[in-house]
Amino acid sequence: MANPLKRAFGDPTHPAVVHFPLALYPATLLFDLLAFMRGDGSVYTHGAFILIVAASIAAVGAMVTGFAQLPDIPPGSPAWKTAMLHMSVQMTAGGIFLVSLLLRLRHVDDVHPPIAAVLCAVIGTGALFYGGWLGGHMVFSHGISVERRDDAPVPPPAIEATNRADVHIPSPS
Repeated sequence: MANPLKRAFGDPTHPAVVHFPLALYPATLLFDLLAFMRGDGSVYTHGAFILIVAASIAAVGAMVTGFAQLPDIPPGSPAWKTAMLHMSVQMTAGGIFLVSLLLRLRHVDDVHPPIAAVLCAVIGTGALFYGGWLGGHMVFSHGISVERRDDAPVPPPAIEATNRADVHIPSPS
């Protein structure tokens, strides 16, 4: 039986669950901004708190599934180095958002969220986006969590490959 932390329904689990914290954490920041734009932004302050709690729960799922897939990456490879940086940045972002969450605990229904919590959300969002970019780099540049099916068409050679002398491209007959 396949490990559900690595694969769900035949596909890698980590790429499927990371979208939730990647969307919910920045939505927290959006609600913070809306709270400051409104005279009585308490509904947005409360909404931001709910969003950051949901994002934090989703982030735990993303971290667990990421750790589960880590042994599939060859240690010492360029993909491993990117994975370590990706993991470090995302865990740092999660820690920053955790501080933001803790700063909000006593201000859930205030008119505006605490400035320090919003600053943490801004910094955390920047780190989160950088870490997400690194995750995308692992998929699209290193092929992590990408498997070739037997029935998949063979992709054409990359443009860079056509300019290299060691690549043989058969001519059409």
